[in-house]
Amino acid sequence: MSQKIVIEGGLVRVVSEEIQYSVSMADWLSKIERRIPIETPVLPVGTRAVYWDQTSLENQTLSVLIEVQPQIMRMDFNGDIIELSIPYTRFFFVAKTNDPTNNMAWRLQNYRVFWSHKQYSNKNDRDMIPALLPNVYDDGRICFGSTGANADQSLADRLNQTVNEFFVSRFNRDLVIRRPNRARTWRLWQRMTISNPTGWMEWSDWDPATGEHMRYSYGDLTGNMQDRFEPMVAAEPIAPVPLGASFGRLREWIDTLDNSQRDRLLQAMLTDRALNNERYDTLPEFEEDEDENG
Repeated sequence: MSQKIVIEGGLVRVVSEEIQYSVSMADWLSKIERRIPIETPVLPVGTRAVYWDQTSLENQTLSVLIEVQPQIMRMDFNGDIIELSIPYTRFFFVAKTNDPTNNMAWRLQNYRVFWSHKQYSNKNDRDMIPALLPNVYDDGRICFGSTGANADQSLADRLNQTVNEFFVSRFNRDLVIRRPNRARTWRLWQRMTISNPTGWMEWSDWDPATGEHMRYSYGDLTGNMQDRFEPMVAAEPIAPVPLGASFGRLREWIDTLDNSQRDRLLQAMLTDRALNNERYDTLPEFEEDEDENG
C-alpha cells in the first residue's frame, strides 16, 4: 500500500493506492486504444496507393495513385498520329468532399501524370519524373484545356474516364515539348518504338545524377504541393489582354504579338470554327468603324 498527497487549489488529500500489477505501455495500449475501421469509396482501375483522411468531415481528402502498364501510345499530336512506346504511367489525384456518398460533392483539387521505369512498390521511392508528353507541365500538372470528365458519376468512374481520355486527347504545342534523351524531334523515339519497344528502360532521364527532371515519390505528392488551380507560367507566353478590353483595344493587343504568335492565334480561331461551325452560322455583318475625325 502506498500513499500520495494530492493538492488541488486549497484542498489537500492523502490518497492510499494499491498497485495490482505493472505492464509496459506498448502492452497496455491494446487495452485502451480503439481504432475505427475506415471504409473508402470504390477505387478506380489500376489503383496502387491510397491516402484517405477523414480528420475533418467537412473537408475529407482522398489521394489516389493510379498506375497504367507500359504501352505503345497512339498520340494525336495536332491531328498527326504518332506511335510511341511509353513506360509505366502514374496518375496522381487529390479529391475533396464533405459527403462521400454524393457524386457531385467531390472536387478534384489536383491531378498530375508521371512516368517511372519500374512498377510501383514503395511510397517513399523517388522514381517518378513528370511525363515527357505535350500538354504536361514540368511538375506533372496536366493541361486538359476545356475537356473534363462528367462529374455526375462515381468518383472511380470519373477518375477512370480522366485517365482514359488523357491518352486519346489531342496534344498540341501550348507548352514546351520535352522528349526523352533531349531529342529534338519524334523520329528517334518512333524508331525505338519499332525496333526496341522497351528501350525506354535505357533513357538517360531516369538518372538522378543528371538533375534534368524533378523526381517525386508518392509520399512527396501527398505532402504540401500546389494544386492545379495555382498559376503556372506557360512556355511562349503572350502579353495579357488588357482589363476592360474592347474590340478596339483587342486590335491594339494583337499589334503587340509577333508574327508567329499572330499565326498561332489565327490557327486557333480557324480550328475553333472548323470544330464548332454552328457558332458562326448566324454571325451578323459588321460595318467598318468610321474614322473618328470623319
